[in-house]
Amino acid sequence: MRLGVWYGQRFQRWCEYTGCSAAESCAQGWQAAIHLDDSPRAVDHWRSILSSGKPGEIEAGLRRFYGVYRWFLIWLSSLADTTGQVVKWCGINTDVDARKPAGDVARANEELERQVAESKQIEERLLESESALQKN
Repeated sequence: MRLGVWYGQRFQRWCEYTGCSAAESCAQGWQAAIHLDDSPRAVDHWRSILSSGKPGEIEAGLRRFYGVYRWFLIWLSSLADTTGQVVKWCGINTDVDARKPAGDVARANEELERQVAESKQIEERLLESESALQKN
């Protein structure tokens, strides 16, 4: 589900989703919609994008107006005039909540597989050592 495409000060769907007013969202009120665990990272990332003028993306939890958080992929890019001066920012917010848990499970499974393989190697070394000790 795409929350919407926004640019400049046209982001009605963002306001409807988060409950933040346009005025709040244009200032620093947008930060209230970012999950507390993600907020410092999101703010730092936004600042780096602002200073570079280059596009960027980040995943973060966004709070719906009634308090429930969902994972979103937030893509940001500047719009420049003919002189190269940034005049507006645009973004696309895509709900990725449904795929997030699957990705977490996949990463957990990969880690578990790595630990099992490592344990098998340790077990093999221990058996080799025990065998060598029994021969002596």
